[in-house]
Amino acid sequence: MKRPKTKKKPKHITHKLFFFNLPIYDREICVVVGMTHSQAVAAAKKQKCTKSFVEALNWESAKELCDKVADRESQAYGAAVRVNDDRYFLFLRPYKNDWKYLDTLNHECFHLTQFISMPLKLWDDVEPPAYLHAWLVKQLRRILSGQKKLE
Repeated sequence: MKRPKTKKKPKHITHKLFFFNLPIYDREICVVVGMTHSQAVAAAKKQKCTKSFVEALNWESAKELCDKVADRESQAYGAAVRVNDDRYFLFLRPYKNDWKYLDTLNHECFHLTQFISMPLKLWDDVEPPAYLHAWLVKQLRRILSGQKKLE
């Protein structure tokens, strides 16, 4: 007798550097999960990231935030950084399906929404940033939890 097929549990992201695109606004977010600065730089070079991202990853503030988020003893669970008006970093700890992690993701996505909305003048109206924020949280949560494959 054949055993019924069971759905495989999605594998969540624990250590990875990947790019997340916002096609409608032509923006790119480099997401660094569970990596120290040196690990993130090595991953960025391995993926042949653009020169501007590698340079920005070496900014003192980016180095500090990346290492702070990766440090398990730190109080920092995430950080969002603006590189320029169309590129951003999101530093996160390894994915956990709990409220603390989702609160952090929500909080950092709000900062990304602010960074993206201001130069585009989206902040002048209340609905576009609200939709962008909700979309960011949902898409990133699905990617980080392994429910959605990276394109």
